[in-house]
Amino acid sequence: MSISLKNAALKVPAVKALYDEVSAITSITFTESCDGVGWTSITQDGQTCIGISPTHSPASALAHELLHAKLKLAGYRQHSVFVSKPEHGALLKSHLEDLDNELQHHKMFEQYIALGLPGKNFYRDNDTSTFKKIRRELGRSKRIDPFDRFLPLFLSVIAQGGAGTEIERDQLRRYFEARCSVHRWNGLLKVEDAFADWRTSPTLDPSDTIKRVLSLSDLVDRAWIGTNRSEFPTSGSFIGKPFSAEEMRAWHGLA
Repeated sequence: MSISLKNAALKVPAVKALYDEVSAITSITFTESCDGVGWTSITQDGQTCIGISPTHSPASALAHELLHAKLKLAGYRQHSVFVSKPEHGALLKSHLEDLDNELQHHKMFEQYIALGLPGKNFYRDNDTSTFKKIRRELGRSKRIDPFDRFLPLFLSVIAQGGAGTEIERDQLRRYFEARCSVHRWNGLLKVEDAFADWRTSPTLDPSDTIKRVLSLSDLVDRAWIGTNRSEFPTSGSFIGKPFSAEEMRAWHGLA
């Protein structure tokens, strides 16, 4: 299955050219996707591993993962390491994973379209139900719910491309505005502005954008994010008031 999907993708000349470009910089290996519902990729130490799963659009799927690899090789650094109060750890981990993926997508999408591939196939096959799922989640939300509940849902609304039509996207934006408090909605608009600035900026360092977004959190009041734990606390970015290693140890009962 994996080999046939890979070969089908490489029959598209633009995708084959992208593959040749990326493979000249990093070795590329293919395996079965660990989650089984979509293609994945990891680029570390000059090597890239792409996970393959069944799809109706192998050329789009391969191009998507190759563009992730190309972006990282060009200098994009994933900010997935953090220090926080223990009660905020799971939420912060989820936010950072979502932001990392979407920030990359906003840099990649124009290159994907330039390959002649359809924007509606930019994401996984199950993206056809994304807007419906978000609407259901919003239907269960309350106006007083924290910003952090709305953020991951809103990232899909401002995402580049996808199966949803622009009419559906506009309708969903209006539903967000109706379901959120004015304060939460204004926060989400600030997220949209941050992503727009990131998309048009030449920088590949997402730290400022991540800080702009997470500083809007209602739940994460003090945290540090970076690319390597050894950077704490001398580099990286603080969310809220900076803190010392001693304070961090006290939060975790290590003082």
